[in-house]
Amino acid sequence: MAGLFRRINFFKGLFMKTKDWQKEQEYHMEKQRFHNKYLHTPGVVFSCLEGMRVSVSEKGTSIIVAPGYAIDGEGRDLYVPEAREVLIPDLQSFNPPTTIYIAIRYTENVGDRREDTTNPMYSGYACVTEDTIIEITGEKPDNYLSIELGRVRLSENAGRIRNPGAPGEPGKAVVPTVPGGGRGPGRSVVPAGAKPGLQAVEIIDLSPLDELILSKVPEAGSMARTRGKALSISDLGEKLIDTKVVVIAGNRKQEDTNILIEQYPRLVTPPMYLVFVQSLDGVRVRWSIVSTDNDEGSLDYALHIRNESTRTTTVMCRVYRVRL
Repeated sequence: MAGLFRRINFFKGLFMKTKDWQKEQEYHMEKQRFHNKYLHTPGVVFSCLEGMRVSVSEKGTSIIVAPGYAIDGEGRDLYVPEAREVLIPDLQSFNPPTTIYIAIRYTENVGDRREDTTNPMYSGYACVTEDTIIEITGEKPDNYLSIELGRVRLSENAGRIRNPGAPGEPGKAVVPTVPGGGRGPGRSVVPAGAKPGLQAVEIIDLSPLDELILSKVPEAGSMARTRGKALSISDLGEKLIDTKVVVIAGNRKQEDTNILIEQYPRLVTPPMYLVFVQSLDGVRVRWSIVSTDNDEGSLDYALHIRNESTRTTTVMCRVYRVRL
């Protein structure tokens, strides 16, 4: 948008030209998109209609996108009023193993052609339809102009996509662990500058191959503003660890790789952590946070990582202590 918002001021005898009517519509579109862009984050509005939920057809030859509504990063509406079917291309054309994505983006189409045979210069299209394009692509959506609706991790010999085995978080198992009890065995890695937090939770990545994954779909919402920028994880807490470690191939006798997060007073209410652990080579790793007593009257909190594959991998680790 250039300049201030400007709308038509109607009065008796006003003669309207084509450009005046266009400006009248542009005013309302710009105001709405300005609001959407700066007060909402791009993504799917899950509470609208059927939330654009993606499923595989019975024959397995196409995907079905349910009716729903989303907003892109420019504040434009992405509206699907009826279920839409998209044919699945030959999966081997994506050169698996790889990840493919179902994405939606905005487009416009002109229609309702009006012809004036006497004066052709007065012919034209009377309507503009705000539409969407839904595609299956090997390029990861930016979730700004192109919004992700789902993804699939293709196996090397992928021939068909399956529906997720469980709704919400397919392929994820959350297993509570019990903190405490003595210093466990393992190789200890202390990143430079790491400071002392807790969440005795272990997440095992069991994401299946050739199956729809819907847990990564971004949700549209309000955009909080903090210090002149969009709210991010760093605004919710202090970053304690941001490092990469090499974890060797796992076996039954292999000890976990331990990263000391911080030391924390025993009598203080333990904080909560946000943890991001990912293998940069795509292998399966398991992690947990364990607290142990030390000789200084406090607790050591450590991130334990185990490589459950047969090859060495580099793992990215980020840990934040949440402000409560």
